[in-house]
Order: sequence, then C-alpha cells, then structure tokens
Amino acid sequence: MVGKFEIVRAQIQDAELLSKLGAKLFEETFRGTCTDDDMSWQLEKYYNPHQVASELADSQDFFFFLKALDQVQGYSRMKEGSPPNEVLQGKRSIELKRLYFERSSHGKGHAAELLQHNVALARSMNYQRVYLSVWEHNERAKAFYSKSGFSYTGVDNPFPIGQTPQTDCWYVMDLE
Repeated sequence: MVGKFEIVRAQIQDAELLSKLGAKLFEETFRGTCTDDDMSWQLEKYYNPHQVASELADSQDFFFFLKALDQVQGYSRMKEGSPPNEVLQGKRSIELKRLYFERSSHGKGHAAELLQHNVALARSMNYQRVYLSVWEHNERAKAFYSKSGFSYTGVDNPFPIGQTPQTDCWYVMDLE
C-alpha cells in the first residue's frame, strides 16, 4: 500500500481485466486519430486476452495496476528490450511501454505515483536508463513526462495504428 493508493503487479489471472482495461484506455486515448478499422485492428492484435496473457507470463514483462478505493484506476507496463536507435543505446535500459489511466484519475497524482514505482523498480534492477515514446500530439503526456524528469531526445519514430501513420517522440530518464 502506497499512501491511499495500492500498486500491485498484474498476474496471469488478470489477463481478461488487463485486456479490457488496456483496450478501453487505448481507444479513449487515440479515438479519432485513425480510422475505425485501424483502431479495431490495433485493439484485436495487442489487447486480446491471449496476447495479454502471453505478456503476463513473461517474467521480464512488468505490468502493474494502481488501485484506489479497491478500483483499478490505471496500469503500466515496463519491459527490457533493445533500445530502437543509437540515441537510446549505450546504457542498460528498460522501456516504459504503457502508462494509462481512467480519465477520472487525471490530475489526482495517480500517474506520478505509478511512474515513481516503475522508476524505483528500474533502479532496484540496476538499469541505467528508462525510455519511452509519446505520441507527438499528446501534449499533456509530454508535459507530464518532462515534469517527471524525462528529457526529449529529439528523436521521433513511426508508430502507426494499423495503416494510419502516427509519430511518437522518444524520451529518456537517466538513473545514474
């Protein structure tokens, strides 16, 4: 228990909950930025229970729920991998792949609490850097990550939703 929040690691039995929550929050975040067909494709590919269960079964794939008043308000996902470009390489790194919250939680400190939890985990596992990508038009998220200690690298990458082109911006936080 962290203050009035509880942060718990998602387990394999949470696949259905995580699948539904992830799809809902992704759709809320990106609705209107792509075609309906592309949104459906994205949700079916990445947020189906089988896909989510396989990710939860990976011991190096870290999903956490933040609960307030016994209700899941949001979740995060961190995973080790090879940084995608030379700007991000050179340090032992872990990617914060997702940090999504119910709109009713926005502005309540939930995201900051879960982000701090993830950064502390990365430090405890001797990572030297956390990196993430943010949709170029998500000004609220970009401001949040900057305020939280992440720096924009100046590097962008394509992140299409289905056939709809999108661009993400890479951010990093050095932990040393």
